[in-house]
Amino acid sequence: MACGALSLTIPLWSHLTSKFDSKRERAFKHQPTTLGIACSNSSPDLPATTEKLQNDASVTGGAYDFGRATKSLTQKLISYPKKVTLVRHGLSSWNDEGRVQGSSNLSVLTEAGVRQAERCRKALRNIYFDQCFSSPICRAKSTAEILWQGRDEPLAFIDSLKEAHLFFLEGMKNVDARQKYPNEYTTWREDPANFNVNGVYPVRNLWGTAREAWKEILLTPV
Repeated sequence: MACGALSLTIPLWSHLTSKFDSKRERAFKHQPTTLGIACSNSSPDLPATTEKLQNDASVTGGAYDFGRATKSLTQKLISYPKKVTLVRHGLSSWNDEGRVQGSSNLSVLTEAGVRQAERCRKALRNIYFDQCFSSPICRAKSTAEILWQGRDEPLAFIDSLKEAHLFFLEGMKNVDARQKYPNEYTTWREDPANFNVNGVYPVRNLWGTAREAWKEILLTPV
């Protein structure tokens, strides 16, 4: 098995797509987070997938199911490279109150969150984007509406960008959730893939919806 590494730099910014490379102004002063992913030379060989793209080109396995290495997000070849800019919503009311958000629509953008979105819009204003995709959840929707002011193309709100549904934890303060549901809360925070409620695994379900979101974003013609 060949060994490789992947480094990702993630800014505090939504889901904007562009086919042009432009110099990005920094919206915030703090340094972005860099994540490193590497595999070991001692890792055993894993079976190759028999999966095929639309033109019969082979693809390599899937981190999606943790059984192999990488997996096609679209099962189709896109016509040209696309650049995707990810932007996080601004500070929400439940962020500020230390509450678990999940997919609840009750957590709204705060005044500070509005200012953050406005600063981000100014940082991105000289960059051309073909399209903006956003979750319809209000904190994300409000952020996207601020970011997209002055753009010609309509915003695209897609359900597959919603966050995971966290059942009874949603709306609870983190400190209260930790005390009332210590096992469930700890699993969600430290081992989210195995957090489940009556056999429903929200984070695992989110992997599937996230893949659908990527498919829609990458295959949308511009």
